[in-house]
Amino acid sequence: MKYGLILGSASIQGQIDTAIKAEQAGFESVWGTEFFNANGLVRLAAVASRNSSIQIGSAIAYAFMRTPMLAATGAVGIDGISGGRLFLGTGVGA
Repeated sequence: MKYGLILGSASIQGQIDTAIKAEQAGFESVWGTEFFNANGLVRLAAVASRNSSIQIGSAIAYAFMRTPMLAATGAVGIDGISGGRLFLGTGVGA
């Protein structure tokens, strides 16, 4: 069985620290969220830069907050930082 973990810390450093511990504990993936006060792609880039093997995903990246090109270039950048470990999930929010 494979396990993933939602990165729920309010701070970027907290999410990085949690992702490091998750990778060390053998989790397969960590997932970031996004709110009006927290850019999920920025947070995922920070997490990706500090881990080497764990998969990194966006639980939901708001589709209408960015143009499609901006979302795609952000995802390509994070995928490059992570060495191809990004899963991008988008949604419209509620």
